[in-house]
Amino acid sequence: MSIVLLSLFFITTLILSYALTLLLWAPNNYSNKVRDVSNKCGLALTAAIVAGWTLLQVATPANVWPYSFSPYGLFPFLIGCVGLSLYSIQKGFFHRYWIYLFITLLSVSFIPTDLFVFGGYLPFLLDRMVTAIFWAAFIQIYTRLDKVDGLTIIQSEFLCLGFAFVPLFLKTISVDFAAYPLIIIAATYGFTFYKKRNPFLTLGKTGAAPL
Repeated sequence: MSIVLLSLFFITTLILSYALTLLLWAPNNYSNKVRDVSNKCGLALTAAIVAGWTLLQVATPANVWPYSFSPYGLFPFLIGCVGLSLYSIQKGFFHRYWIYLFITLLSVSFIPTDLFVFGGYLPFLLDRMVTAIFWAAFIQIYTRLDKVDGLTIIQSEFLCLGFAFVPLFLKTISVDFAAYPLIIIAATYGFTFYKKRNPFLTLGKTGAAPL
């Protein structure tokens, strides 16, 4: 993928994130003391990421991704984002961890069967089960850290920046892989620009859980 095309997708995602946040949260309609409404803004960030990833999917040749991206990445990402975002708007009868675990159990089923997360030291089913348990626990911790203003966004940007350099160390992964974490960074930037005008605005669990 050319640098020009990637830059175009990056800017498009950034603008989408800003615009969708503006549409979902209209500051003229609410007092600055109303903070619960900000919980919806995570949906804007998620939608911008999905749009950016879809653009990448269309533009990236299939041979640069080791597996088909639609079932391997985008589909479980959509499952996770929709489930986590909608459930996180208001806590239900179940503890959120069990919802997170249900979604991670669905998502790990899309990991290629020849890939063992724990390097083959665990049997296949146990490898997937332990992965889902730890993944759900990570989501649970991550959403709680969102209570510290801006921490989720900063963490996500640093993590994605690290993922962007993965192709430099793992030669089996195409350099085009770096485009996917960069799109997430673009979406967080768009939200951050809007947040400067409304400092109390947060992603809430609807944004932190999918990230």
